[in-house]
Amino acid sequence: MNKGLVAGAGCRQLTPAMASQKFSVDLCGPACCGKSSFILRHKTGQYYTNPIVPVRTTLTFETNKGTCELCVHEGVSSGADARAVLFDTCRRLPMHQLESMLASSPKIPMVLCGTKSDRRDSIAEPGVYELIKTYNVMYYPISAKSLYNFEKPFLVLLRQLTGNKDLEFVA
Repeated sequence: MNKGLVAGAGCRQLTPAMASQKFSVDLCGPACCGKSSFILRHKTGQYYTNPIVPVRTTLTFETNKGTCELCVHEGVSSGADARAVLFDTCRRLPMHQLESMLASSPKIPMVLCGTKSDRRDSIAEPGVYELIKTYNVMYYPISAKSLYNFEKPFLVLLRQLTGNKDLEFVA
């Protein structure tokens, strides 16, 4: 299981430095890009190649500022506090799909993630870098299988949501 994650734990009272907070995060991307594997790896600590995951799940993270809880929705929902947009770096993807996911909620924190980055046939298309500049989002190549940059998307989103740049996951 990844550092900082408490699988199945409920949200408890946080330290006085940080009020008890829960956040809603959209996890969106095209079919078969690794969204479910990514969530289940966070939730259970195991890697699944063909997972079936609920549309909504809660992830609880232990941080140096207390416990943070994210309600993760697969897909785009109204009222989300943040969004992680995932795409498969091993497949060609029409850039307009990614752009529409980024453009639909410009006022919330977002992160762009290229999944399956540990594979040999993994490449990020040039259009991705234009989206990063246009929408001013952080980009991370990630892998649920090898745990490469595995915690970065949620760490970056939690830092933005809490306004605490010093937030870190702890064991």
